[in-house]
Amino acid sequence: MNKYIKEIALIHGLKYKDNKFIKNIRLRSLDGFDEDFLNEMETKDLPYPLKTSHLLSRIVNFNDKGDYDDEKYEENRALDMVKNMIIGDRTYLMFIVRQLTYGDAIYFDVQCSLCNNTMSIALSINTILGNILSNQNKSEILIDERTGFYDVKFSSDCIAKIRLLNGLDQENIIVYDMNEIKLLKSCIVNIDSIGHERLLDNKFVNAINSTLSEIDPLSQIILTLNCPSCNASFKIPFIVEDFFFKEIQSRKKNLEYEIHWLALNYHWSESEILTLPVSKRRRYVELVNNTVEGSE
Repeated sequence: MNKYIKEIALIHGLKYKDNKFIKNIRLRSLDGFDEDFLNEMETKDLPYPLKTSHLLSRIVNFNDKGDYDDEKYEENRALDMVKNMIIGDRTYLMFIVRQLTYGDAIYFDVQCSLCNNTMSIALSINTILGNILSNQNKSEILIDERTGFYDVKFSSDCIAKIRLLNGLDQENIIVYDMNEIKLLKSCIVNIDSIGHERLLDNKFVNAINSTLSEIDPLSQIILTLNCPSCNASFKIPFIVEDFFFKEIQSRKKNLEYEIHWLALNYHWSESEILTLPVSKRRRYVELVNNTVEGSE
């Protein structure tokens, strides 16, 4: 298989309308057109869940044949499908596409919460995913592939049928500032039978939130960091989409330089260069640089 395309098994899977339960998809690396597209979206100041949906709809293929050029592949349908994907699956795909495009190592700076010194952090995507997913589903709560829901027993008289939060929920939280109770009510599919009054019980609400986090640990990533200056240990939230989009934006000038440099040396058109997967384009730039340096 093309090394810029990867077969992925979703962590949870997708039950989309009347379709069969979707577990396996194909994901391709970003190319220059995707970078250009995201840079353009950045100027519109859209919330990251919406940008994530638009990006994934371009690079994720739900087609059983895995053919990105299939005329039957509908972009609007793909966008609707990725919006309905569970948050943890969306996060997982963003980690994988970052890995395919720029590699496994991620770098960022963060300020220590105690001594305020700036720390340079280097992490491995494989390590982050491995640490988080190794603790997933301790209670062995399994998804019902017929419905896409989880059955969770909270007491002898309360079995809640739960759906996990998805991309549409993320949009509603950020864009419409949806409150917690309304959100939880939408997640408990059988709320009418177990009683709306349970949502007034803090113990039950906390149990629901805890269960959602346990089943879908990638929905909210918290990193534990240690400061080398004061030895303090502290936690920070890590939103992979936010990190990835800012990273692409920071590489905008590199993209313009690489297009210019390859066009100058290979006489390729801008469209031909943008079609290349990012890592392949950067490899050609490296080869040209090495050739120029060797001739000096």
